[in-house]
Amino acid sequence: MKKCLAVLLAICLLFPFGNVVLAEQNQKEAGVSESEVLEFAKEFVDETYKTLKPIDFQELSKKYLKPGNELFNTEMEVRNAVDHSTVRDFKNNGLEITLFEHEFKKVELREQFTNLYRVELDFEEIWDTSEHKFDSKDPEKTYQGLNRSVIVTVENENGKLYVTDLYGLNDGISFRLNKNFMELKSLKEEVQNVSTKVSSKKGLYLNSTEPNGISPKKAEDEMEEEVAEKIYTSAEELKNAQFQNLANIREELTAPPAMSLDEDNTKPDITPMAASYSLDYAKCGAWARTFALVSQADYARATNYRFIHLGNVDCANFGSQVVYEGCRVFKDTGDKYTSWYAYNHGKDRSHPWSYARKLSDFLNTNDGKGPYCWRRTWMKEDNISDNTLYPGDLVFLCETKGGNAFHTLAISEEGGRNRAIFCSHSNPRRSNSLGQLILKEKDTWFYGLNLKYRKWKT
Repeated sequence: MKKCLAVLLAICLLFPFGNVVLAEQNQKEAGVSESEVLEFAKEFVDETYKTLKPIDFQELSKKYLKPGNELFNTEMEVRNAVDHSTVRDFKNNGLEITLFEHEFKKVELREQFTNLYRVELDFEEIWDTSEHKFDSKDPEKTYQGLNRSVIVTVENENGKLYVTDLYGLNDGISFRLNKNFMELKSLKEEVQNVSTKVSSKKGLYLNSTEPNGISPKKAEDEMEEEVAEKIYTSAEELKNAQFQNLANIREELTAPPAMSLDEDNTKPDITPMAASYSLDYAKCGAWARTFALVSQADYARATNYRFIHLGNVDCANFGSQVVYEGCRVFKDTGDKYTSWYAYNHGKDRSHPWSYARKLSDFLNTNDGKGPYCWRRTWMKEDNISDNTLYPGDLVFLCETKGGNAFHTLAISEEGGRNRAIFCSHSNPRRSNSLGQLILKEKDTWFYGLNLKYRKWKT
């Protein structure tokens, strides 16, 4: 009897110890090193941020996404669909990309909580074409590039790594999804403070839940109406709103571009009409997004040689092209300093067409045929109304309020100063947040010009 009790006591003492050993063994088998997490996050970003050479979504899903993580997986599907539509638009206009790669500047672990890791990556997108070779000594043959910053959440599930979230700093889709770097909570807060009561103005994925499409045209004296705040009080209601937002983004950004790329080799014959018109917002936005990242060497071929590309001083030239796509009206007074035109593919062009300061002056003073400004808004004044900017409207940068403009941005997606999306040349940008740029450039003044145009002959 005593022997039996001794055996039972030994088993009881050893059993917990056995559990501890087994748990430690399982943890060791399921564990991954920090270097493995960093390499996994880097591979994910390298393959999913190739806008002009996107990965197949099924392959992306199989390699990186966690089954059942429905909302983020849908976000990645939308991102992938937008990238494929961009490639479609470029190919339709004769643009072939021969190189698209990333040069990583930083890949580091930002934080870890339990089995979750948050990795921060800074990198530069580099692209080239068959007719454009690198040459560091030739400013017209340096590579095309765009700096990006990304934060990726990686989850370790029994030794298998998955990407479960993504924040992009210079990323139009992250901006539209309200995924703000500055408001990013710690992993511990996200895991422990889960709430289904979320404001439409502050909640993740709820920045664009209003109906998709371009808003009705407003009169000159109309101000932008602030979108009413909505509180989501149930998980199901919140989830449905988030998916609707993603559906809106997919519909808007993957639709075929409504633009014409026929050659304009002669002065257009416009029927005179004494009236004002709004720009064709869809055509302006499509042109801006499609040609924002086109390299200088391929620009002529990609646009059927309608306009030339002016290299590192192309911002106003690009902005004028976006405006022209929405009005198709030149103004030629016979004086290059008071006209707005670009004949012979842009080789014969007026001064306001391709100089930021002169383009701004022209738009603010033009009282005849062609585009003109009907409302100007300084972006950094806190007491102003947040006037809406529409695709085709232009934003100018200057060193002081009232100073001379030195750079031009073209609005590609509608919104106020904190929600509008822009494209630009000189420093190529595609679908970037205007609000984030304003916050970043603290010593620079911004003003937006709402544009219309007239068709009468002067």
